Amino acid sequence: MSFGRIPVMPPQLGESQVLLRAWRLLLPLAVLLPLLVAGAGAWLAWRQAWREAEQGVTHAADASAEYARRVFDGLVLRIERANDLLAGLRDEEIRAREDELHQLLRHVAEAGPASDERPPYLYVYDREARALVSGTILPVPSAVPLPQRDFNQALRGPNSPPVFLSRSYVGVVTGKAYFALTRRRERSGNGVPPGAYDGVINASVYVEDATKALRRLATETTGDVISLVRADGEILARSLPIPPGSRIGDNSPILPLIRQDVERATFNGRSTLDGAERLVAYRKVPGYPAYISAARPHTAILDRWSRALVPLFGTGLPATLALLGLALLVRRSQRELAAANAGLERRVAARTLALSESEARFRAAIEGAPIPMMLHAADGAVLALSRSWSSLTGYAAAELSTHAEWTRRAFPPAEAASREAQRILAFAAGTPTGPEELAVLTRDGATRIWEVHDAPVGALPDGRRLRVSAAIDVTERRAAEERQALLAREVDHRAKNALAVVQAALRLTPRDDPERFFRTVEARIAALARAQGMLAETRWRGADLRALAEGSLAAFLSPAPGAPRAELSGPPVMLAATAVQPVSLILHELATNAVKYGALSVPGGVVTLAWAVEPEAGLLRLHWTERGGPSLATAPGRRGFGSRIIETTAQVQLGGRIEKRWLPEGLSCELAMPLDRTIAAPRVAAE
Repeated sequence: MSFGRIPVMPPQLGESQVLLRAWRLLLPLAVLLPLLVAGAGAWLAWRQAWREAEQGVTHAADASAEYARRVFDGLVLRIERANDLLAGLRDEEIRAREDELHQLLRHVAEAGPASDERPPYLYVYDREARALVSGTILPVPSAVPLPQRDFNQALRGPNSPPVFLSRSYVGVVTGKAYFALTRRRERSGNGVPPGAYDGVINASVYVEDATKALRRLATETTGDVISLVRADGEILARSLPIPPGSRIGDNSPILPLIRQDVERATFNGRSTLDGAERLVAYRKVPGYPAYISAARPHTAILDRWSRALVPLFGTGLPATLALLGLALLVRRSQRELAAANAGLERRVAARTLALSESEARFRAAIEGAPIPMMLHAADGAVLALSRSWSSLTGYAAAELSTHAEWTRRAFPPAEAASREAQRILAFAAGTPTGPEELAVLTRDGATRIWEVHDAPVGALPDGRRLRVSAAIDVTERRAAEERQALLAREVDHRAKNALAVVQAALRLTPRDDPERFFRTVEARIAALARAQGMLAETRWRGADLRALAEGSLAAFLSPAPGAPRAELSGPPVMLAATAVQPVSLILHELATNAVKYGALSVPGGVVTLAWAVEPEAGLLRLHWTERGGPSLATAPGRRGFGSRIIETTAQVQLGGRIEKRWLPEGLSCELAMPLDRTIAAPRVAAE
């Protein structure tokens, strides 16, 4: 197709002026083409640098939130163990046995920290905020109470949270900054009513150790900064040096996210601490009132972009200068030809022929471009179209004689009208637009994602202005990036979570009987492996509750001999990926307890697992019932490690509540868990 071929006029004096105007159109196009290409590359490099920065801070925030969650889970398990050691003891007995209990608590605190981390402090306080015993200091300084510590005040009320994260303090004895995770002391021998406040147990983290861990997770070459923040805005630890007790400013964009309990977000903002502009990825630490921010300075992103510009403009600028020099020589020659009367007609014809050849070359460059390109005029006429445009969309060049024909085929009616209105505005402004990502419909009904750039390129001799639209098809790249990022996050998160749970089971399972220790740990790891296998089969989207329960009770569902000893009932439920392992572990511990002490320990005993979804209450309820087992007169006198796993997993990891009743005919256990933390969100099918 042609885009304004200049007619050859009979030899006359005015014809040289027409040729001069034509050269003034085409020469700037030829001179600026390398810069246009370099400019498009610069835009793409900028988007790539920004995308890499977003991926970097997102990974750092996810990894840091997972690190904080694992540290807090370890502290909760140590507090649970300390509660068990002190169960049934009065304050006077604890003080009298301080040497012995100090050694036991010290062993609990030192159970498995990394080689470069110090074990946490374990401190037990009475109702008056006086220290009773510690796993670190002997004897404890009990003469002076510490009621001013927030962890000695926050859990006194009837509606206090199960776990409290304290402010940072400087230790009275150690002189080291720390913050603590605190829970109420339970089952003491002081004779207080059930549920009444009877002191706390807290496990501390050195700020210096947490700072070192965040510094390892930060990317030093890009100047990343990672912070651990409390719900009130206090910064507990930061990968860069900061005074203890520092807070983010009231105008920080992180505070509204914390107040609204937003799980994750990415934004740009100015630090209230040092005033630096940064790209920030924000994450909530799962299950705890703590938050992570990973930030990268804008200067680091600009530096990455500037390094990518060197080869682009190192090639484009010399080419432009060479073409500019050539254009100046041609222009000078034109002026000389226009000034010479002799042989004017011959020279005008030669220039007309040269213009036609240049037009053909320019059209051939558009049509042969390896990416979709369109040259179109202000009146909507399409003057040149690349073959790659047609091959990607399925529309022939003859079908797209006008820009309106293209938008009518490529977009829904409302969007097509909007695109035409934007095209008119772009011609009126005369400035480049884009890059802009558009969803383009092809002839066969498929959707392609194009990154479109549009720029003015001069005007035709008849005055019609021209623009070039160029596109890069990023459909496959976008889909691959999304699949890869999702899979990498899920695999990383699940692997770390599984390893953390296995490590906790190994460290805290009682070891007084080696053979029993081996069987117990092996069974718990097998339960986790079953859950992990089901997650892998669904690519970490979740697992069917019935299939999970059948795996835990497989030995008791067989109809031979006699009737099944385990009965399952409930509607189809797809568990969320984050709930599969906790629910699997709870069912394993319930089944193990039934085999050892309950209905499955004797012939004829039966267990029933029923579940129901209550959308109005926002709950998933699981009901475990045993009958036909040994008769139960009262509740067991002590709580085993399996019971602690069930309660901690249900309350801390799943945010639910558990109710146990020891009836004469057997154990009845009901778990109520929030739907938003246990049920997988429905997947939306792609159109």
